[in-house]
Amino acid sequence: MTEETDQPIRGARLRRGLALVAACGAGGLLLRAIDLLDGGMRLDLLALTLMLCGIGLATYSSMRARALRHHADQLGDAQRRLREAELKYRNLVETVPAVIYVDEPGDPWHTTYISPRVEALLGFTSEEFLGDQGLWARQIHAEDREQVIARTAEQAATGGSSELEYRIFTRDGELRWVSDRSEIVHD
Repeated sequence: MTEETDQPIRGARLRRGLALVAACGAGGLLLRAIDLLDGGMRLDLLALTLMLCGIGLATYSSMRARALRHHADQLGDAQRRLREAELKYRNLVETVPAVIYVDEPGDPWHTTYISPRVEALLGFTSEEFLGDQGLWARQIHAEDREQVIARTAEQAATGGSSELEYRIFTRDGELRWVSDRSEIVHD
């Protein structure tokens, strides 16, 4: 074969090879492939195409891995910030000189959180209140209990906020007046 007859074959092979390489996502390597083929180096076009496709896939995999690491780092940062915010919130709620509580409305109401300050006020731990859902109602003075429970049920039905003052017994039997302010918050 002469150089003149070999040139169109090489050109057709080059175009087919470059099309395959481009389909594999190794477009950034096309210029170098042209240099190699036009520089007179005899490379098997299929081997070159497979090599470049492999490089393209490896490049894609490397880029994908970097993107995944970046997203993982962002997720880790977001989780760290969430933990920090939860810690700040918990510290605030647990050090404020009031009893903070979260109830899930229903019949009966279900307390899902009550701050440790309840122990200083009533002598019962948070765990005792959470473990015995009827404890709060039983500790309310008998003369106030019906009205407090009715107003709480009304608030659950209508939403909004509520301010109640009532008497409640401590673990030791001491009677205390409390001001109970609550707000219905929807998720």
